Amino acid sequence: MYFGGAVSSFLQIVSSMMGGAPVTALGALEQSAISELANMICGNAMSFFSQEGISLDITPPTLIVGNQIEISAVKMSVLSIPIILDKNHLLEMNIVFED
Repeated sequence: MYFGGAVSSFLQIVSSMMGGAPVTALGALEQSAISELANMICGNAMSFFSQEGISLDITPPTLIVGNQIEISAVKMSVLSIPIILDKNHLLEMNIVFED
């Protein structure tokens, strides 16, 4: 799974995770918080799928930071889910499945 979005959107999420404390940059602590969010989402999804009798393997999250990044999922299917935080902050959660 990977998230796409503007840095400002990730800063808003990390600020919320830290009780509303101001966050101005994506340093090591902030990047760790985003990775932990991905872990929580994947863990909850895995629990749901397991209850439905679906067995999946997941990998630890990888955080990729930068501009104009292109990701290619050759021989894989991608489920893209838009997440609207508010009118100014949008994210895209992408779940990659091996074919």
